[in-house]
Amino acid sequence: MSNGQLSNVEDGAWDKVRHNFARIKRDLGPTSIPTFGDIALTGLTTDSLIYAASGGVLTSLGAASNGQLPIGSTGATPVLAALTGTANQVTVTNGAGSITLSTPQDIHTGASNFTVAGETITDLTASRLMASDGSKVLSSVSDLTSWIAGTTPVSVADDGDGTVTLDINANGINDTHIDWGSGAGQVNAADVPIALGIGSPTVDQVQEYFDNTGSSGYFTGGVLSDGGSGTLDVSAGEGFIRTTNDDNAPLVSFKFAGTTGLAIADNTTQYVFVNDSGTINLSTDEFIEAADNIMLGVVTDEGGVISHTFNLGVRLEESIGQMGRYIRHVDDVVRNRRKGGLIFGQSGDANRYVTITAGQLEWGRTSYPIPAFDTSGADTFDTYSAGGVEATGVSAWPNTQYDNAGTLTVMTNNRWAVLWWYIEPDGHIVLLYGRAQYVTEGQAEDEEQPASSIPNRLSSASVIASKFIFKKSENIAEKVETAFGTPFTGSGVTAHNNLAALAWTSAGHTGTVSTLAGFDGAGAASEYTESNYLLVDGSRALAGAWNMGSQILTNVNIDTGDINTAVTNTEWDAAFTHVSNDGSDHSFIDQSVLIVASPTFVGMTLSGDLSLGFGDLVSEQNPDTVNAIRLKGTASDVDVVLGASGYFGIWNAADTVQNDNIFSVNSLGNTVIAGDLTVNGSIIGHVIGTDVLAEQTIGIADNNLLEVDDADAADNDFAKFTAAGLEGRSFAETLSDLSGQASAAFDWNGQDLTNGGVLFLTEQAEAEAVIAGKGQFWINTATPNEAYFTDDADTDIRLGNHFVDRGDPSVHDYRETDLTQDGTFYDLDLSSIVPAGAVAVLLRLIVQDGIVDAELELRKNGNTNAINVGRITTIVANIPAVLDAVVACDSNRVVEYKTKNTPFDIIAITVKGWWTYGT
Repeated sequence: MSNGQLSNVEDGAWDKVRHNFARIKRDLGPTSIPTFGDIALTGLTTDSLIYAASGGVLTSLGAASNGQLPIGSTGATPVLAALTGTANQVTVTNGAGSITLSTPQDIHTGASNFTVAGETITDLTASRLMASDGSKVLSSVSDLTSWIAGTTPVSVADDGDGTVTLDINANGINDTHIDWGSGAGQVNAADVPIALGIGSPTVDQVQEYFDNTGSSGYFTGGVLSDGGSGTLDVSAGEGFIRTTNDDNAPLVSFKFAGTTGLAIADNTTQYVFVNDSGTINLSTDEFIEAADNIMLGVVTDEGGVISHTFNLGVRLEESIGQMGRYIRHVDDVVRNRRKGGLIFGQSGDANRYVTITAGQLEWGRTSYPIPAFDTSGADTFDTYSAGGVEATGVSAWPNTQYDNAGTLTVMTNNRWAVLWWYIEPDGHIVLLYGRAQYVTEGQAEDEEQPASSIPNRLSSASVIASKFIFKKSENIAEKVETAFGTPFTGSGVTAHNNLAALAWTSAGHTGTVSTLAGFDGAGAASEYTESNYLLVDGSRALAGAWNMGSQILTNVNIDTGDINTAVTNTEWDAAFTHVSNDGSDHSFIDQSVLIVASPTFVGMTLSGDLSLGFGDLVSEQNPDTVNAIRLKGTASDVDVVLGASGYFGIWNAADTVQNDNIFSVNSLGNTVIAGDLTVNGSIIGHVIGTDVLAEQTIGIADNNLLEVDDADAADNDFAKFTAAGLEGRSFAETLSDLSGQASAAFDWNGQDLTNGGVLFLTEQAEAEAVIAGKGQFWINTATPNEAYFTDDADTDIRLGNHFVDRGDPSVHDYRETDLTQDGTFYDLDLSSIVPAGAVAVLLRLIVQDGIVDAELELRKNGNTNAINVGRITTIVANIPAVLDAVVACDSNRVVEYKTKNTPFDIIAITVKGWWTYGT
């Protein structure tokens, strides 16, 4: 044996066989896998397959032809046979050493066509889709939702016929499922439709809705603030704006950058805008605001310093809500004037029912329809006084009481009162009693609407609607007035009993015919018979004696009759007898004394002398037998005589002859003076006819005569001394003369200087020396100069109040932590900053809070009323409000402050200056 081959074994040589097996280099065990090069077995057929026959004998099956395969047969010897194909299904093609199986058409994964027509696959359900399971076995799909799953936006339902229904769930589609944007293929507002009505409207997109209904404005940023040194800072912001000044141009969202150090011209007010390109711009004209240039606010510069900034532009956030709140804050509950109605009426009978016509109330942005109201049916009202609710479910208006400081009080008979009527938005009607009773209707008409002690339900939500004016116990109101259209007004007086301050308490203007109105002892009106009284035309005579008592009878013209001795007068004593006129010229008063004030006598003739007490006025002849009127004194006095021959004379005491006259003037004007004529102690001894002036010294000097040296001298001229004598000066000339400058102090001797014009005073360095009991007005030499008053204690007081600038403080004087904020007034002592003598201070106030209408009040220390108060209020939450306020202070430089509605987040108070009287 060689090369691993076994040679024939001879009989009896099995030892050699064992020896040869031991030399085999390969394992031949049951678990071995030996590898042989060539094995030659005898008894087998060439080119045939072998099989293990019975007993495990290898046997040739026979030579197979093309395509034949050994085909097993249970319990039998395998046979060689070829595969057989099926029509239109599998085609068998046998070849040398090969068998090709094929189908009528390509069915591989890369086949371009695969057609199955009219084929039925069993074990499938009709009208169902087919799918393979995990083993790639095809089967019908009983529920397509196991293959087509739904999502949050989309739900899937199997229709049972091989189809599914897809539904979009509510709120299923969100921004994660849509490619939003303005680029091509992206979804934006222009792709979202809106509901359309009739007429094929062209506005059919959400974007177009915004364009046509939206507004330009901003919703963040844009805050104005002081940038220092007269500049403005504006914060960045966002909003909506149109690209052109067209109300229908596209409304686009935009974002603008902030800016700092924007210069504001000195002493100007500038309005701040931002345009569609995001540029911040200024203008002194607030009306350039446009759809593409929106306003942010306003800033004011005073002398290079920003005095205040305010944001005024259109704020878009919560704009509808803000407008509703604005309407509600500015307007209370009001009547819808266009719809009208809400007019009060009365039944006009003893039932005293109240009626109201239907109407509508408006409160903010909410409408409240008010139905017609009639208390003759089921409708009722409530009544209130200042003390609170008085009654509910009332149907008849009250006519006997008024509100007396919160207590209902029964009215006095014949008095007038008022009822006030209110309507609430829920349709409730409330009556509020009037606050007083009145003597006249006119006074009741003048009662004003109650301003205090009004029920909370009325002050918070109601509108005053009507006013009833009635007389006590009357079932019909005299007037039913409405608050709508025409305000409550008092009427003019049309009846006598409507006049105020007259004691007509029980009767009016009318009365019984042919009687007179009067007052009895209690002041009540009464009537008296007309025939008991005199008539002014004198047609009714006195029926008896008229006793004037102690009263004076004046301006009496007595034409006939006698005044007998029973009549007395304080101007006439008991010696008076009578005054009579018997138709002749003789009338006389027979009494010892007649006293008449400022008498006028016409054609009175005295038959005797008139005694004047110190002498007599007589008509008699002089000693020269000439008739004369003489005023004769006592024996030691001289007589004054008016002679019938034209003489006027003063006679000597002896009353002798004409030549004894002391002084006389004849009818030619010749004058006789019995003695010397003394002038200023000198005697003029010259004979008349001589040049008296030539004998005297003429000129302006002691004991000289003055000569008038003015050809046009006239009456009412003023006299002016000149070297030539006296010169007449007219008023205008005198004023011209007085316009010269005084060369010395002018002493007015304590007299007033009245009706003067402008008084010009020359400035000087200081006041003159003081004089006790006197003061000085003078002007100092400052530039410009100043007016001063110096008292007799040598105190110089600058006249007029003047402002003192504080200077340039670096920090605020008072902050919120320095103040007590509980809604009560507290003192704020400024004396460490403001000097004595100040009467008012200029304060810079800055406040900020998280709510609107937080308020800080300041007033003079000691004031109690709410009128003379300075206030600063937050306009926008969390935005500073700034105010310069002038507040009067007391002599200790103390003012009062109070916070209202909230403790402020920020309060800053700075004293900028003060006003003083004097220095």
